Amino acid sequence: MKTTKLNGLLRAEKENYLRERGKKGGKAPEFITLVDTKFTHFETYVREALASAAREIWEEQESSGGNGKDPVMFVDFELPRYLTRRSLGSVLDYEKVHIDAATLRDFDSDTNVKMRKSIESSAKLARQMKALDEAIRRAGGDMDVLLRDVGDAA
Repeated sequence: MKTTKLNGLLRAEKENYLRERGKKGGKAPEFITLVDTKFTHFETYVREALASAAREIWEEQESSGGNGKDPVMFVDFELPRYLTRRSLGSVLDYEKVHIDAATLRDFDSDTNVKMRKSIESSAKLARQMKALDEAIRRAGGDMDVLLRDVGDAA
């Protein structure tokens, strides 16, 4: 859970609290106490936010430079600090390895993982382009037609 989701939840609670209070209005300490009482499972939100942040950090790619060492380069290509490889015995599971411990096999695996993701992304984009072409055809070339008016449900 990102903090924006948590903030949205708290904003909704504030809205409900103030509506319930009506003309009496409300005060921050009362609202905070209400939230504290109502959300006894708040630890779950914190854990979800922490897990989400950890996932984002895990997924990000950093260049190998900037860590106080010279970057690992091959033919003017700087390798990232962490390489992604397939987990042993698994086709769908991946793991990361630090560049300082990476082998040529890891470099090969990282390249293949990225190539597969690129192919999947390109295939999705090709389907989108095909859908765009069909939408333009249905609209008779009028690019100002609303999408909902030329979609399948139209």
